[in-house]
Amino acid sequence: MAAAAAVAAAALLVAGFARCGGSAVLDGPPRDADSKRAPDGDVRDATGGAPGEGGGAGQPGGAAAHGGLGDAGCEPGLARCGSDCVDLAADSQHCGACGAACGANRQCVAGACACAPPLAECDGQCVELQQDMKHCGACGKQCRCSCVAGVCDGGCPPPLCMCGGKCVDIGFDSLNCGFCSHPCGQGEVCNGKGSCSFECWHYFEWKKCQAEGPWNPYCAKLATDPSNCGECHHQCAPGESCAEGKCVAP
Repeated sequence: MAAAAAVAAAALLVAGFARCGGSAVLDGPPRDADSKRAPDGDVRDATGGAPGEGGGAGQPGGAAAHGGLGDAGCEPGLARCGSDCVDLAADSQHCGACGAACGANRQCVAGACACAPPLAECDGQCVELQQDMKHCGACGKQCRCSCVAGVCDGGCPPPLCMCGGKCVDIGFDSLNCGFCSHPCGQGEVCNGKGSCSFECWHYFEWKKCQAEGPWNPYCAKLATDPSNCGECHHQCAPGESCAEGKCVAP
C-alpha cells in the first residue's frame, strides 16, 4: 500500500511540470521573451510598462501612437494658447506669443505685427499714403490742402490748391476758405489767413472788394493785384503787371 501511495504522489508531482526545450518548468501562465515579472507578480513588457500601457514617445501608447500631435495635443506648427491651438506666425490675437495681440489696422506676418495693406507704417501709425495729408505718397510728405492718389494739392504750385478742378488760393478764396468747399458766410471775406471774417488781414495792405454778382466780397492786394490794381475791379491789360498800384507794360 505504501508503495502504491508513493507512486501516486510521484504522478501528481510530475503532472505539475511541463516539458519545454528539454527543461522542466512549472506549469502556469506563459511568459514570452519580452516580458518580465515584477516583484508584485504583475507581468511587465520590455518598456517597463504593463502590456497596452503608454510608454514614452515612440513606444507603444506614447505620443507616436496618437497621430504625432505636437504642443499639448495641437497639430504640428500650432501652439496651445488657453483652450485653442493657434498659429503664432499668423494669428493677430497671438502674434509671436500667446496673448500678444496686434492693434487696429495691423496683421500678424511671420510672428510680427505689421500694417495691413494697403496701409503703410509712418511714425508708428498705419496710414493711407494715397490720401493722408501728413504722409502723401511717402512718409513725412505733408500737403497744404489735399492729398489725392498720393499727389499733394492736385499738382498746383504753392500757395494754390486744387479745389473743384481748378487751382485756388485757400487763404483768400471765399468759396474755399482754409480748405476746399468751405464757403464764408454772407458779407464775410476769406481774410488771407484761411479764415472767414468781416475784415481783411493786414487791412492796410489788403482791401475788401465787393465781388460782382451774388458772390461774397473778397480781399485784394491793390498794390500788386493785376485784377484790382490800385482799386477794386481795375483790371490791367493782358500782359501787364501791377506794381505799386499801377499797371506796368512788359
